[in-house]
Amino acid sequence: MKHLNLYFFGCIIAGIFVISGCQSQQFNTPASEEQTVTIDAQPTEDDEPVIEEKPQIVLEDESQTEEAAVNETTPIDEATANERYKLDSDMDQYPQGKFEFKDGTTVTAAYMNYLEGETFYYASAVFEKGKLVKVQLELKENVSKDDVLAEWGLPAEVRYDESSFNNVVDIIVNERFADENIQRLPSEWE
Repeated sequence: MKHLNLYFFGCIIAGIFVISGCQSQQFNTPASEEQTVTIDAQPTEDDEPVIEEKPQIVLEDESQTEEAAVNETTPIDEATANERYKLDSDMDQYPQGKFEFKDGTTVTAAYMNYLEGETFYYASAVFEKGKLVKVQLELKENVSKDDVLAEWGLPAEVRYDESSFNNVVDIIVNERFADENIQRLPSEWE
């Protein structure tokens, strides 16, 4: 019986040391050294999974915002082109030009010829219902594709056909007005 009392008394003292050690650990640990204990409980069939949604903070990068603004370009319309560029008085202008396509259909669209812009010496532009559908340009020297597209308000995805002849490019906004689809231009009806 004496051994049982000593055993019981030893367990109580050991328990006191363990508890006091845990308490001192809890109160003496700096916040930076605290550890988080995670208990991985296996869900039962009755438990519904708890999904904790954390709000996402999205910081916009200024360069991405500027890039988005550049990518949201709008092609210049006929009225803007007529204000911005001088019409070539040596060339006929066709504000109500008749285009015939290879499939036999016809459409009325403006076919205008302009003198000098920021990136070009000469331009022939086609506008259907006031919207730019095609432009052919004789470019100035050392002009980049990006500069040309920016001047006309066009996205990088448009068809940009470079010619080896005199620095000429065709920019097709509407594929219907590509050269390979046109049977007759307004100047060919006279």
